[in-house]
Amino acid sequence: QTAQRNYQTELRRMNSMHREQQAINQYRYKRMVTLGTVIGVGFVAVGINGYMKYSSLLTQNIGLQSENAALYETANQLNDQTSALNQQNQELQKVAKQQSIYTGISEVAA
Repeated sequence: QTAQRNYQTELRRMNSMHREQQAINQYRYKRMVTLGTVIGVGFVAVGINGYMKYSSLLTQNIGLQSENAALYETANQLNDQTSALNQQNQELQKVAKQQSIYTGISEVAA
């Protein structure tokens, strides 16, 4: 009977230790899963954030390239206008020179 009680006591003690160990392991696993989930969500958030920044920069780059092309076109138009104005300026200088020559001749003749 004493052996039976000792056996029962030992069985209860081992059962209690087993339940405590199971609870500790379950707590650890739960913590690991929670931490893994947090880290995983963090990595996903970082990945999404990085993609959004990349997409934004890509869109901005495309916009800047089109703006750059428009500015080149405007610069080319202004360059053409400057060339035309330079030609007109040279023609006007020739006309002014001829007028001054004719004015000088007419003054000498008078």
